Amino acid sequence: LGRGQFQMTGMHVKWLPDLADDLYYDFMSFVTSKQGLGTFGGNVTFISYGSITRTGETSPDVISTFESFDLAVTASFGTSLTDKLAGGFSVKFIYSRLADQGAGIEQGSGTSSGFALDLGLLYHWTPRLSLGMAVTNIGPKMKYIDAAQSDDLPRNLAFGFAYKLINKQDLRVLVTAEGNKLLVGLNDGLSQEFKEVILNGGMEVSYVNLIAARLGYIYDQEGQVKALTVGFGLNLIDLLKVDLAYIPSQNDVALANTLRVSATLTP
Repeated sequence: LGRGQFQMTGMHVKWLPDLADDLYYDFMSFVTSKQGLGTFGGNVTFISYGSITRTGETSPDVISTFESFDLAVTASFGTSLTDKLAGGFSVKFIYSRLADQGAGIEQGSGTSSGFALDLGLLYHWTPRLSLGMAVTNIGPKMKYIDAAQSDDLPRNLAFGFAYKLINKQDLRVLVTAEGNKLLVGLNDGLSQEFKEVILNGGMEVSYVNLIAARLGYIYDQEGQVKALTVGFGLNLIDLLKVDLAYIPSQNDVALANTLRVSATLTP
């Protein structure tokens, strides 16, 4: 992002379409740079878990239905720390609505709110190779009923690299890889903890900064997810970029047929 530029991005995803048709994920963000200070941004994330039926405590009869969702509002800042190292942080407010009321004699409303912090570093090792890491969702537990039944935030460590395999004016090839590890309940032994690392790899080929094709792979041994992903990007005009990402239909893959559509506007 150049100095003084302003950029907005929106994304919509029909989540787990093979499981239900009312699960979806929406994301909206903006970012701007200020000379001498750094980059400022913000985003709103909304995840809908669809319509859920409420039944009686002793009867399977449906009493009513309600909507469940999670919402996060985030403010971010990043800046150069040295010629090669950049760092940033985000502060987010989280609101979670699992239900519209408590269950049975349990105290609580079925909703919870809290705050979390994200931290990240990006190191430009060479003009072609960049390394990055981030720790996200650092914060107190979410309490829906009482403190004894509170839930940890999904604290996560992400680390990866991006390498410009080809970096010509008309043709660019970028290779990336990333690992993600939940930092919750770290008591399963070293071997098991390594098995819980989710690996992602991919390649992007772009031509004359107009069109891009992408291919990726997700490997989650613990979650038993091994899925191929494909993507496509198009700069329609100088101000607008559209990206599509798709997980093709595959046997025993929960995310199969998931389509992500995003648009980025740079006025």
